[in-house]
Amino acid sequence: MDIFIEELVKKRRESKDYAVLAVLILGGLIISVALILLMLYATLALGELSQIAGSIGMLLIAAAWYAVFYIYNSSSIEYEYIVVNNNLDIDKIMAKKRRKNVIELDIKNATVMACIDDEENNFVYKNINSSVKVLDLSAKNPNLYTYFIDYSTDGKREIILFQPTSKMVEALWKFNPKAVKKYNI
Repeated sequence: MDIFIEELVKKRRESKDYAVLAVLILGGLIISVALILLMLYATLALGELSQIAGSIGMLLIAAAWYAVFYIYNSSSIEYEYIVVNNNLDIDKIMAKKRRKNVIELDIKNATVMACIDDEENNFVYKNINSSVKVLDLSAKNPNLYTYFIDYSTDGKREIILFQPTSKMVEALWKFNPKAVKKYNI
């Protein structure tokens, strides 16, 4: 019997995302005010050519606000967790338009998969050295358990953080019960 489970989780915006939004809006306001002042100056100095300058200025203002909208909208991130038998695929979806496969792994090759709150099994996560690459692919949702997977690929050790459903944890446990630690299921 084949197993197929997929889950889409939206990454919660953090305070740094709101700080970026504030900087973007401030930048958009500064550019808009500067262009409006430039258009007023052009109207006084150029006379008839001011209509062309005004049109170009309005296009530049619209372009600046479109850039603010586009950059902020691009910070909207979702992760899609897909379990197909013993394989876990995690895709990153940006602005609900662009998809990037971040990682594909065979859970049978995982050393440990456990909840970061599981005091009995999280020693691996709590004792990460600087040579280990950590991929945070979690939604940062406080209502979901965050799991880590200790995994080696091409001789390089990685820790993957993600927030699977209990159904996914159960499915992955079936393929590697020695490494996958169920937590509060």
